[in-house]
Amino acid sequence: MTATSLKAGQAKPTRTPLGVKGLNAKVIYDDGRYLSGASVTFATLDGTTLCTARTGLLGTATCDAEGVSVTAADQLLRGYTATYSGISTLVGSTGRGAVVVVS
Repeated sequence: MTATSLKAGQAKPTRTPLGVKGLNAKVIYDDGRYLSGASVTFATLDGTTLCTARTGLLGTATCDAEGVSVTAADQLLRGYTATYSGISTLVGSTGRGAVVVVS
């Protein structure tokens, strides 16, 4: 099986509607090539799914989550996870991203 790695980036919270904008992650093969067409699930640190997106040609998946609960919004201030589950020939990977409050 071929290894993959995932790097999650920064996102920003939104107030109306309550949510987060710009969840993002990049998935690459162990040799550094971009992995396109991979499904990435974005979630709070306790595992509540926020959204799912597919990677593009440059291996990046992005999505916004709107209408999240107050509990999930509170969790997002501590960050989020992005997970690629893998397939029969590729090992899955997970990364942790930050939600940055801009004043």
